[in-house]
Amino acid sequence: MGVSLRDARADAADRRWFVDAYAEWTDEMGREAAADAAALAAPSARAEAETWLAAPDAEALLIVRDGVAAGFAVVARRGPLHRLAEFWIVRGLRGLGVGRAAVPLILDRNHGEWETAALAVDAAAVRFWRTAVRCYTGGRCTERLQDGEIRQRFLGRASARTSNGAR
Repeated sequence: MGVSLRDARADAADRRWFVDAYAEWTDEMGREAAADAAALAAPSARAEAETWLAAPDAEALLIVRDGVAAGFAVVARRGPLHRLAEFWIVRGLRGLGVGRAAVPLILDRNHGEWETAALAVDAAAVRFWRTAVRCYTGGRCTERLQDGEIRQRFLGRASARTSNGAR
């Protein structure tokens, strides 16, 4: 199985796939969450996806398995911090290692400090990110509960090598 990343902005078909997948992801998040978002006058999922595609301080990435889009990730930059803002794998491909293979590819794209977040009530997502981040960092990360999310902070491996004097 070959997993790679592709810029979702690369061509029209990739942009359409990202917008459609983003809408599917928000639908999957649940009707209750969608009702809460609507109550706050949040933009539609498709409009939010288009916002990510246009954001100068974000990367919208397709996670590709054997040449076919299998998920997406959005990396938002807030000053020196890179936050994995969104991450989703197509339902039929979960549990096959696609997400695990994509995580280091995503994190190695940018030097510096990273943050991941998972809703504290989503046990599967919390378990996934704890395992993925600990594998990536060798356990060198901090974790806290904030705003209903389990957040982890750590340095990308390239940053850790640089800070140790190696290149």
